[in-house]
Amino acid sequence: ANFKSPTAMCLEDSTILAIDNCQKANPATDGSDLFDLFYKPTNEVLGEGGFGFVAKVISSATGKSRAVKVIYVGSKGTGKVDLQLVADAQREVEIMRKVGSHKNVVELQRSFFDNSLLIYTVVMEKCEGNMLEALDQIAQISNRKFVLLVREMLLGTAHVHKCGVVHRDLKPENFLLGGQDGCTAKLCDFGLAALKPKGRLLRGRYGTLPYMSPEMVSGHGHSSSTDLWSLGATLYVLIYGKVPYGALDSDRTKLKLALLSGCPLPDFAYGEGSSMVRPAAAAALVKALLSRVPEHRPTANEALSRLSSVATAAARGSTSRRQPETVTGMTAKLKSILKKSSPIAALSAVWSSLKARRATDQTDGVL
Repeated sequence: ANFKSPTAMCLEDSTILAIDNCQKANPATDGSDLFDLFYKPTNEVLGEGGFGFVAKVISSATGKSRAVKVIYVGSKGTGKVDLQLVADAQREVEIMRKVGSHKNVVELQRSFFDNSLLIYTVVMEKCEGNMLEALDQIAQISNRKFVLLVREMLLGTAHVHKCGVVHRDLKPENFLLGGQDGCTAKLCDFGLAALKPKGRLLRGRYGTLPYMSPEMVSGHGHSSSTDLWSLGATLYVLIYGKVPYGALDSDRTKLKLALLSGCPLPDFAYGEGSSMVRPAAAAALVKALLSRVPEHRPTANEALSRLSSVATAAARGSTSRRQPETVTGMTAKLKSILKKSSPIAALSAVWSSLKARRATDQTDGVL
């Protein structure tokens, strides 16, 4: 059902270079007509965040579903474009272009800048959902399938690092499930990503607090190893159904202090009413990824090598699972802790305007 015909791929891919080159030459190029030509907006919102939201669109050429990230680039209260926000959006697109095509990374289709609505839209392949939404299902899959899922997460991360990019916001929400079977892990959202500088650390604080490394929280500089901590925190969530410092989730100040001091450490214990469902080797891998010293963490490729021991243990281990009622209650609590922010109010109106404009264009075209 998700097969892309070669003809459709050529039709979509052949236009992207001309569009993007036009926007490179003039960042203020109005792409509203181009977006309207290629895509039909829908009412389905796929995700929300501080940047704006992600919605479903339909390709006019193929009829296939796509995901579009809608970023508001207007300066508050002025009604004018904020060039820094445009530059940030363009940087995200450039990083996605640098990462290129990989089975375990969400693929960039096109990008548009709409000068009239003050939005930057990034069109990508559409996946079935993210790992936070699928926690209930992931908690009950066999150890063998779980190891395969972890492997794909590591492959995506390793590819990004090979391309010289640090993601800086790895978390369950940023691993989507796609592919023909809907079970392929795909890394997404490069809004906070950066290119690795040569011979020095990156600076600043970026990410989502429960998944941020100690060096990221401190702001003293970070490298690609910060992604391995975040990946370890993500796997901790998938295995134990809670964030590593879950007891402190309601107090950001205490959580920051715990991340900086290392006290209290994650307990690596399953909640009451759940059974040991993952091999001990899986916990050992997570502990290695959560090493407080960045240099002591395995790289993504080294973690892939260590995963072989987890796979061996999974092959001979039990496939016992948590009780469904326990899983449901556990993940509901976790989702409430990690709930996403509401969409920017201005964007709701913008998206409505975009759909209305599309409807008007179609009406005007009727003879």
